Amino acid sequence: MLSRERASSGAYVLVATDGETKYILPVSRAPCSEKFRVRVDGEDLCEAEYTQGFLVELLLGRTSLEVVTYEDFSQGKLKYIGPAAEEATNPHVLYALNGKKVLLKGYRLYRENNFEPHFYKYLSPAGIVPRLLAEYKFGEVPLGIVTEYIEGGIDPGFILYNLAKETLGSQATVKVDQDLLVSMGKAVSSFHYAMYLCHEFWCRPSLIDRRDVNLWSERVSYYLKEVAGSIPSSWLDALARQASKCAGSFELLVGTYKIRNHQDLHFSQMIFKPPQAIFLLDFEGEPGRPPLYDTILEPALRDVASLARGAAYVSFYAIKDYYSLSLDETVRMFLEEAKPVKLLKEWMNEIIEKILKEYLKLLPREIAAVTSPNEAYQLIYPWLVERALYEAYYEKKYRPRNIAVAISTFLAFYSAHL
Repeated sequence: MLSRERASSGAYVLVATDGETKYILPVSRAPCSEKFRVRVDGEDLCEAEYTQGFLVELLLGRTSLEVVTYEDFSQGKLKYIGPAAEEATNPHVLYALNGKKVLLKGYRLYRENNFEPHFYKYLSPAGIVPRLLAEYKFGEVPLGIVTEYIEGGIDPGFILYNLAKETLGSQATVKVDQDLLVSMGKAVSSFHYAMYLCHEFWCRPSLIDRRDVNLWSERVSYYLKEVAGSIPSSWLDALARQASKCAGSFELLVGTYKIRNHQDLHFSQMIFKPPQAIFLLDFEGEPGRPPLYDTILEPALRDVASLARGAAYVSFYAIKDYYSLSLDETVRMFLEEAKPVKLLKEWMNEIIEKILKEYLKLLPREIAAVTSPNEAYQLIYPWLVERALYEAYYEKKYRPRNIAVAISTFLAFYSAHL
């Protein structure tokens, strides 16, 4: 099912649905690379973000899209550079504005409750995110944002992946730059503290009560039920045992605050600008969440659990690539807890502990009434279970073979409790 609405003389916004999810796609008759062409009703069009005139027309008010600018573009000379992050689901396009790069990020999911522009607007003054320069909408639906581009920024996930392979090669833990770990801990803590202070309609914190505990427990059960038919019974039994512990651990959070958190925090959702700056990115949340759980507030420590699960994925692919293994062979190594898996488990746990130690220094006790990593682990643990089950649920929908990645890394790294 497809509908189109004119955005300018040569551009349209297409809205399509597969019966379950709605998608939104701005298209243009302007020329673009063949890679970014789409065929609509027999006509070859281009994804509008990848055409050279789109952002200029947008900022000059020559489209019917609603545009809000936070910087003065009137005296600026805007030059199209080209695509960035082409492996990403959403379009990312670089421009030069008076010699400095800016990044346009468009959206494809039709979501009125996409809070990412709100995150960027609220967090920009604190330097927690790249500075927001503009945002644009299709009616009430966010269609994209324009931010500063962090020149010289590095993906911390890529750094850790390479160091994990070095650790495998040396058979001894390779130390991670302390500035990187301290900066990540401080950045996540600063983000959570800022969200604790946020009292706008979309982010107002509230106290956790037993209704939250019930909702989170239901979510764990839902994910487990959804993946049950796609995994061996031994895996299901092990996951069910872990899931049964969650409600009691969730109870420990009653009386502390839940906030608008990141939801999908992992190392590649950050940019490291040496020597010490960390910027957080991509606040669209978990792309596969069911609508019932899409916009709810959660404990800050849920983001820390998500970061720890990201460490497990880094370890999996480091082992797979270092030893040139198939996915199934790598899964087998994790299930057997082979020596390389034990080595990276120890290494990654040390990294998460150092990040967590720095993170807890700045965190108000109203958010998490703990002062040490050991105290925090008990509160983080049920979210490790929940996040791993979400990953398996997501992989089942989009990359079924990767269900085994989510589950094998959890069973090897975290099922015996952090």
